[in-house]
Amino acid sequence: MQLDVRGFFINIDRQRLYERLVQRERDPAVLWLIGQVLFSEPTANCVLRGAPRAAFESLPAHKTLFKARPGCGLPIGNLTSQFFANVYLDALDQFAKHRLKARWYLRYCDDFVLVSQDPGELAGWEADITAFLRDALGLALNPRQRLRPVADGVDFLGYVVRPTYRLVRRRVVNALYQRLAGAERVLERLPAPALKLPALPSAGGRIFPYPEHWLQQIEQWLTAYWAHFAWAASHRLRTRVVERFSWLRGYFGFTDAQRSRPARVRRHHPRPRWTPTLRSQSAAFAGQFPHHRVWLRVGRRWRDASAGPGHAAGVVWVGETGRRTGRIAERAVQWRWQPDPEPLPCPIPLPLPPVDSTLARTS
Repeated sequence: MQLDVRGFFINIDRQRLYERLVQRERDPAVLWLIGQVLFSEPTANCVLRGAPRAAFESLPAHKTLFKARPGCGLPIGNLTSQFFANVYLDALDQFAKHRLKARWYLRYCDDFVLVSQDPGELAGWEADITAFLRDALGLALNPRQRLRPVADGVDFLGYVVRPTYRLVRRRVVNALYQRLAGAERVLERLPAPALKLPALPSAGGRIFPYPEHWLQQIEQWLTAYWAHFAWAASHRLRTRVVERFSWLRGYFGFTDAQRSRPARVRRHHPRPRWTPTLRSQSAAFAGQFPHHRVWLRVGRRWRDASAGPGHAAGVVWVGETGRRTGRIAERAVQWRWQPDPEPLPCPIPLPLPPVDSTLARTS
């Protein structure tokens, strides 16, 4: 049986919480600091970002501190709130283990699971917990109760936990798909480069845009989700994600899980570290793209910074960002052309850029 507390952080009674903390802490300085954090009113003189105050006040009462009862509510974003929440519900843990004698009881913050072989016993526990939360802590259970056999799996903390394995929760997977689909639409709408670029070696091929902000964001998403997937049976899931968004292989490498290491995401061509001179900057980009023709923007001219002859793997254009690193301009990859057939599929066909005849070879 899965239960959770309705509007938990909004309904925490701060005075009751302080009394529980006083039972454990004797240092006056620490108690003074706890009081300053605990009894500060988060909605007083607050700075709202992203939405007006009316938008926050339009939320349901159990979702916003603006509608909390006097003396109640903790800001979820505070690091101390997570600790205080566990202190507050410690009483529930003691009640479940020592009064109810529940052998299998698991809680994470305000979500908790009880397991029993007798459905009637579970129903009795739910009634007892409801009364205890109301009388001792001023809280109420969410009416959404989930009672099911263990063999069907327990939907808990982003996973569906079965007796012998774990699966990733469907809602978590859908959230990743929505984010990557949004990034895909952004990449598809990127216009052809406004700057005139050097001539391509042949017609056809694909242009990979390199919007640094979006690539960093996508890398953060993938790293976080892959870490979450690592605790579940997720090999097929990760394979489906990469197959659905095949353009990811143009930017990232994916390693399979091994005994001592989980599956990982690695950026193919991260931005090089800071370099003090134009020569070392050129060498850094050329080293990142071996077997590529690397064109480096220097003022109004393009310089060939390739490490060697040939362009079997493609062509890269490195432009100026408008910022400076020391005495030289900061540069980043803007576009990469890859010939057909593509070893790394990408569903983003963009028009080829115009030709620029202003070229120079770096010395």
